[in-house]
Amino acid sequence: MAIRTYATLSKTGSTMTLSAAGAGPDTAPIENHGMLVVSNAHATLARTVTMVVPGTTEVGGSLPDLAVSVAALTTKFIPIINLYNDGSGACSWTYSDGGADLSVGLFKL
Repeated sequence: MAIRTYATLSKTGSTMTLSAAGAGPDTAPIENHGMLVVSNAHATLARTVTMVVPGTTEVGGSLPDLAVSVAALTTKFIPIINLYNDGSGACSWTYSDGGADLSVGLFKL
């Protein structure tokens, strides 16, 4: 498990630096205007990032996690929102295929 930290974006522009995803799960604090950026370098296969949604429904069932598909050779921006709050002010996510071919970064304004 990796604890990811945010890079703060400059109001005058910033260079986005990503690092290789590990096997996961990864965690981070929830920040206002926080964004998880995931880039898939695989030439043909999509990869999935699953954002953990903690908690239960009114009838006791688990809330469904959010699976975000990142198509081959594309980048997705996933907002870090309070829905993912694990009760300690943090959130977590996992990667399909052990994070193969994925680079990630956390950014905030």
